[in-house]
Formats: sequence, structure tokens, C-alpha cells
Amino acid sequence: MAVPYTFGSATTSIPLSQLDSNFATTITLGNTAIQLGNTVTTLNNMTLANVTITSGTSSFSSIANGTSNVTVNSSGGNITLGTAGTTAVTIDTSQNVGIGTSSLTYKLDVSVTGNNGIRTTSSAGQQLYLGNTGGDAVVGTLNNYSLGLLTNGGVRATIDSSGNVGIGVTPSATSSGKAVEIGTVGNTLWGIGAADLQISAGTYYNGANKYAVTGSAVSAYELAAGSHRWYYAASGTAGNTATFSESMRIEASGGNLLVGTTSLSPDCRTIIQSKNTSSSAYGLRVQDSGTNNMFYVRNDGEINTGLRATSPYNNGTINAPNLFVNTDGVLYRQTSSLKYKKNVQDATHGLADLMKLRSVTYEGKAERDAGKVIGGLIAEEVNDAGLTEFVQYAEDGSPDALAYANMVALCIKSIQELKAINDTQAETINALTARIVALEAK
Repeated sequence: MAVPYTFGSATTSIPLSQLDSNFATTITLGNTAIQLGNTVTTLNNMTLANVTITSGTSSFSSIANGTSNVTVNSSGGNITLGTAGTTAVTIDTSQNVGIGTSSLTYKLDVSVTGNNGIRTTSSAGQQLYLGNTGGDAVVGTLNNYSLGLLTNGGVRATIDSSGNVGIGVTPSATSSGKAVEIGTVGNTLWGIGAADLQISAGTYYNGANKYAVTGSAVSAYELAAGSHRWYYAASGTAGNTATFSESMRIEASGGNLLVGTTSLSPDCRTIIQSKNTSSSAYGLRVQDSGTNNMFYVRNDGEINTGLRATSPYNNGTINAPNLFVNTDGVLYRQTSSLKYKKNVQDATHGLADLMKLRSVTYEGKAERDAGKVIGGLIAEEVNDAGLTEFVQYAEDGSPDALAYANMVALCIKSIQELKAINDTQAETINALTARIVALEAK
């Protein structure tokens, strides 16, 4: 039978069996037009509340809310959500989601305009922010499972998959510990262990210390178990192993300073070990701002106190010398007070012993003495004369030098003996003179 297309205010249910199976003509329920076809049902100008779709597929070509102007569109397999006539979110057929963009490449693409971005904030105030300020991206991702921080379109810091950090540089492959590389390859802050931290320039660690650059010497400083250590390696080729030598160390125990050596003497606070025994190199040298030597110890053992205005050479005095260098190289102050002496006896050597000595002139064999003629005695001859108290001996026991200042005592004793002889002779002469005068008077 024919079915009216308008039900007006009908209150009686109408079985669907009484409707035309091809019911393609729009009917009206209340003031809402409804069209029922074979597979498509179109609802226009109708409010749905508490609607549940339990099965089948529902497609929406356009849903709009007139109050907030929210739109949901389905086109070409994509779904878009928008407000105020502008698309805000796009979901494509590969389930990629775009916010602010419909050109989707990743699972989530966010297009940031101005200072907008993505921010997560916890109740504790912790925050992660992804976006831009003045066109500078704050956080970006790099490949190989590393994280990069970017500004102005460039990578400024990188955290690689091993946890190493590069600031302004991609971090080198560090095989042990964790490292922070700053500015350029090889400028590294490297955490080796719980009590071991190294700062290096021009080198990084990957199984061994490696040169980061070619043709440049490299250095490192290490804090190891409370000690401070400085290292150096001559120039090499990038990627090759750098063999470090320890230049200096401050020991954790007592702050002992070691320069050029790692062997600590238990009774020494500071040890400086020179690199060779050459006369052209120094174990210690002190200079003024004009590079004038004020003091040095040369590797061949020479000690020099310089020629500055008040150096020992230029700071003269009329006092007698009181410095003595022993055969073992030790410096002593020469003294003469009784308080420094014991077993004091009258000297037995005198004029007869003095007469055994040969006064000579000679030239020194050292180059510094070339052309100089001086007077003196021969240590071996003084020793042979039995005057051993005036001889200084080398470590092998052979005569080496003379205590010329002490030989004044020998000269004084000889002069005293000469005076006694002169006094006796004067008495004899006076007696003879008196007898001659007496005889002449007769």
C-alpha cells in the first residue's frame, strides 16, 4: 500500500516491512528530513543525543556545530578536525597525525607558528618544551637513536646513543665512561670512573687515547683518586693512538709534587726530574720578565745565580768568604768560633813543614779558565809533606783541593818560629856588639 511521506505528529510505530524497500524519497519526521536508501542514510538538521553505533561502518562527510563551528571532514580517506573554518588536526590513511599541517611525513607532525609548540608540565614544575622562539627550534631529533638540540636550523648539542654529549660538535666514539665534547672534536670532559675525571685537548678515548687532529701536540689533565696529573703527547695523525707521557703530578697523599717522574720519594715533598743530562737543557730555571736568568740548575749539574742587580755576584761585600762546597756537592757555611770546635790543640807543623812546600803558578784546564795564570800549591804535594789537615779529599780518597784559608795557621806558626830565631840572633848580635865595644874601650 502507499505510505505517506510525511508523518507529522504520528505516535504509532510503523513497521519497516510496510515501507518501500527502495525508499529513496525524502520523508520528514518532525521537522527533520530523513532519506533512507539501499546503503546510505542522510540525516540533515537533526540533533542526536546519547547515540551509540554498535556495528557496521559509519562515514561522515561533514559535521558542523553552529555554536562553536567545529567541523569534522572525511575526504580521500583522510580525517580532518577544525574550528572557525580552519583545519587543526589531520589524520591520513597511514595513521600519521598532523597538527597545524596536512603534509605528513612522521607519525606526529607539528607545525609551529610564532612561539607555539608542545609543552608538558608536571605538578612538580618539570617541563619539556618543543617549539620555537624567533624561528629557533628548541628540541630536535637526530638519527642513530641520538637526541639533538637545535637553534636557528642547526644542531647545537647532541646526545648520542651511548650517552656521550657533544656541544657544537658530534661527540666522538668513546668506548669507556661518558664524555662531553665541547666546540671541536677532541676538546673533551671525560668521566672514566667513580673517582676518575679527565679533561683533554686534541684527543678522545676509544680503546686508547686517539688523536682528534693531525699535526698538533695533545695534552690532558686528570683527576684520579684524589691526585692531579698532567699528560703530554707529541703531534700525530688523527685516529692513531696518542702515547702520553706524564709531565707533572700532585699526589693525593700529602700534596707531594712530582715533575718529570711518577716515583715518589717518601722523604721528599717535591721532585723535579730533568729529561736528560745535557748542558744545553735545564732541570730548573727562574727568569725575570725580560727573560734574564735569576737562577738555574742545568742538567749537567751547573748552578747559576744570574747577574741581576742584586744577584750574589753583584751583591758584593768586604767580609771574608764563608761558603764551602764539600766534595759531595753539599754547601756549608765556614765558621771559626770556638763554639763550633772541639779537641783544640797547638799546631805542631811550622816553618820546617812550610819549607817543604813548592809555590807554583798554573793555568786551569777548564775552558772558562783559559788564559788565566794564578799562583798556589799542589794538593798532592801538600799531602806528601804530611800536612793532611789542609787537604780536601775526593770520594775515592785522592787529594782534591786545599783549605787555603786554614793554611794561614801554618804561616802564622812559621812566622812565630822565624821571630823566635830572629830574637835569639838579635840577642847574640847585641851581646857580641857589647863585647866589641868594651874591647875597643880598653
